[in-house]
Amino acid sequence: MQKPPIPLFKILIAVVGLLIVLETQVHPQGAPGKPYSDLFDINNPFELDLIFDFKQFQKAKNTEEFMDAMIIYKNQEGATLEKKVEIRARGNVRKQICYLPPIRIDFSEEDYGIDLFNDLGKVKLVSTCEKASINEQWLIKEFLAYKIYEILTDISFKTYFLKINFVDSQDNKKPFTSYSFILEDIDDVAKRHNAVEIENQGLIPANMDRPTMNLFSMYQYLISNVDWHIPNLHNVKLIKSLDHHIPAPMPIPYDLDYCGLVNTNYAVPREGLPLETVKDRYWIGNCLEDAEYEEIIQLFLDKKEEILKLFEDCEFLEKFSMTASLRYINEFYDLIEKGDQAKYTILKSCN
Repeated sequence: MQKPPIPLFKILIAVVGLLIVLETQVHPQGAPGKPYSDLFDINNPFELDLIFDFKQFQKAKNTEEFMDAMIIYKNQEGATLEKKVEIRARGNVRKQICYLPPIRIDFSEEDYGIDLFNDLGKVKLVSTCEKASINEQWLIKEFLAYKIYEILTDISFKTYFLKINFVDSQDNKKPFTSYSFILEDIDDVAKRHNAVEIENQGLIPANMDRPTMNLFSMYQYLISNVDWHIPNLHNVKLIKSLDHHIPAPMPIPYDLDYCGLVNTNYAVPREGLPLETVKDRYWIGNCLEDAEYEEIIQLFLDKKEEILKLFEDCEFLEKFSMTASLRYINEFYDLIEKGDQAKYTILKSCN
């Protein structure tokens, strides 16, 4: 007796199941094919050892000279790798006050077997200023401040969260561990936007691409950061699109440790402004037309839940840090939800 034909839907289910099995065999969990950048999540930091001569590093911290260092980490198959890098100190204030100043790390010399590292080149590495736990909380909040801007716009630095074991190659200092993050190189930001970095000094906010400048300024108001200055490129990078339809430079913020959201104990208000603490919000951007103001405020309102979720979901924030951060961000939202009254409060300092 002839067997009845197999229903078509059962054949389709079998084919789909076979494809899933084959895909799992080709790209199993942790195998090549999974972008390593997916593993740099705030609650899943990528861990590595950074080994260098602490004494030599401190001696050379006020120079621009790179020194040899080593990183040790596990690749996607779980094998331990040792690779050479070069490092030097960077920053201004933190070079002088930190146990470990911020570092510029050069990944350009080796094949690291990790897509992200191989693509980085020379990048900024931000780690805790001191070994105390409060410094680690500041570091995490600064990282999340960068993430806020990534939520608001792609014209921003991509950041990758790390857990680094700092090891003195001469064994003169005890090893210590710090959460840290890598800041994408400005040339890579520019490349993503068909643009180039420009280093023209003397420009002012009115010379910037207006929509980008408006967003930049409102973001700085949200996190309460006045530690930036367009004319001398202080804590701001500029990129200019190669598209002639976007002729003006676009600003991108960085170095956010002086903002009120992070609220480090060494941050002081900018001289010449009527501020008592870095937590006092103050507008230093362009004056905005009504339509511009409404557009930018709507963007921030649309992103409110996503921004708050950054802090709510961060497992490494202590309760006091999370509570203070959420309260501070909500104060901004309580303000902008007041309509015209908020516009007057925010822009009262513009001229």
